[in-house]
Amino acid sequence: MSPLLTTAEAAVLAGGTAKTLGKWVAAGALVLAGRTPGGNMRFRASDEQAALVRVDEARRAESGLALALARLRAPEGGNATGGGWTVQVVPGRAGAGERGLFLRARRRRAGGKSEERRAPAGTDDPATAERLRVAVEESLNPPELVVPGLLEVLEAREDELRRRSASGRSKAADDYRATLLALATVLPDRFVPARAPLLHARDELAASGRWLPDVVNMFMRRAAAAWRWALKRELVEGDWPVIKRLDPGPVRLHPSTPHEFAALVAWLCDNAG
Repeated sequence: MSPLLTTAEAAVLAGGTAKTLGKWVAAGALVLAGRTPGGNMRFRASDEQAALVRVDEARRAESGLALALARLRAPEGGNATGGGWTVQVVPGRAGAGERGLFLRARRRRAGGKSEERRAPAGTDDPATAERLRVAVEESLNPPELVVPGLLEVLEAREDELRRRSASGRSKAADDYRATLLALATVLPDRFVPARAPLLHARDELAASGRWLPDVVNMFMRRAAAAWRWALKRELVEGDWPVIKRLDPGPVRLHPSTPHEFAALVAWLCDNAG
């Protein structure tokens, strides 16, 4: 059995430091042979050599990925943005003087024209080339960034308030839910706040007769607060427009519309006892 190496000896062999060895152990690249009673690490020379090989392969794979992406994204001054790429591992074309494995990226552009680009895989190992292919395809086809709209922001704000509540109940969260349900009847999904559509939505809610002007004003205040909450966290872009409050009109003897009263009675019946 080969003698165990101390941390210092193993670090010299690896050309690194004790901290480097600790990172390799944590990542699973280096097997720890044991520890002394004092907690110091001990290594086998054979494990150290194997770890060096694995780390060297990882470094070469990382540099191969960068090189392949550089060649595929902008060969001859071209551009490979826009996504829609399919990448395959293919043998080099002997007639073109290519040797070893290559990465071939293809996509169909608008208008039906096909586009193809090739780059050396930098390895003759099919398994390594396949891992490189997967990484290259993911890099060439970044996920589409979906910007949330007002309704999605209201839902996120409601969820955040309920998570902060130990019981899951929150009056503010209930107000945001009511605002979401009301605005969902007059606004489309992914709606980005703009003054004219919001004024139209406000007036449409008021004209429906389902809510008093003060309630509609509350909906607009909650919507504005939710949007500014998301804006502060850089989840959305664009300021909330200035929206004037509705005139509440003359004070009525009845505090609610018939529709609101019927909804209250239904709620009381459902929650009785």
